[in-house]
Amino acid sequence: AGLDAEVARALDEALEVLEGAGLELVEIQVPELEGSLAASAVIAGAEALAVHDERMKERPGAFDPAVLARLEKGYRLTGLELARAQEHRERLSLAYRRAFREVDLMVAPSLPGLPPPMGDHQVQVGGGREEWVVDAFCRLMAPQNMTGTPALSVPCGFTPEGLPLGFQIWGPRGEDGRVLAAGEAYQVRTDWHLRRPPDLQR
Repeated sequence: AGLDAEVARALDEALEVLEGAGLELVEIQVPELEGSLAASAVIAGAEALAVHDERMKERPGAFDPAVLARLEKGYRLTGLELARAQEHRERLSLAYRRAFREVDLMVAPSLPGLPPPMGDHQVQVGGGREEWVVDAFCRLMAPQNMTGTPALSVPCGFTPEGLPLGFQIWGPRGEDGRVLAAGEAYQVRTDWHLRRPPDLQR
């Protein structure tokens, strides 16, 4: 939901290539994906703070102000928030295990919108609505990250302006080879990974 039209177009074309490679495409619902971004933000916030806490206190000036502000949010997290986020992660992990009894792999766009200019804090996604760039960039990949699910982002085109587009493939835990094989099956049938936007060709 909420995909930029260019992203949706590139994904549809990538799916056609995968079908041509012999993959059977089916739609699958994983209701537990709802709320995954919020749960992931809590878990990642707590873990990042644990890693950087001492350095933040000793040398706060060594951190970019925006990064420091995000890390400091970890101090305000409650034990209840962390416990509920971890519960959500467990429910999603179980949902993925069940889903992968029905399908071998899942695919989705890597990002819902187009890459914004550096320094922009908002990005346009589907329906003309704007989303905070961190949320937009994490929304579709956070579930795989928080559950330790192997995932691969594959180049699948460019916008007319030369911005890169990609889609992701993910599979059951421990099945990294299956994910990589599907990525290779796509790449041997396309050349997006060999192309560069016009202003980057050197």
